[in-house]
Amino acid sequence: MTITATKSQDLSAIQALSLDGLTISLLAKAHQFERLAVSESYTATLLRRASDTLKRLERERTSLAADMDAVCLARDAAGILGSPADAIAILDEENRRLKAELDTLRQNMPALGIHAASH
Repeated sequence: MTITATKSQDLSAIQALSLDGLTISLLAKAHQFERLAVSESYTATLLRRASDTLKRLERERTSLAADMDAVCLARDAAGILGSPADAIAILDEENRRLKAELDTLRQNMPALGIHAASH
């Protein structure tokens, strides 16, 4: 019971962290692992791998944050209400619709007496 409560408390603490707070914690742990991993022992190898993994996670988080900012800007510019996921779905559907319309226009060009330029 105590172990479950501790795990639950740890999970609650992690969920309460912002992405920036979590990143700071991950980087601090990665640096701690680096300092401990100076020897060539099996544990040191595992610590180096853990440090590398944490750094990759931080880079991925930074990339995702940039993508999220871009999606929010696109959503706001398009006047879409809802979450970024809703905006992506709406913009993807609009993109598919426009591509289908363009394909239809290209197919109808010869019938309209318009010929596509040769490349």
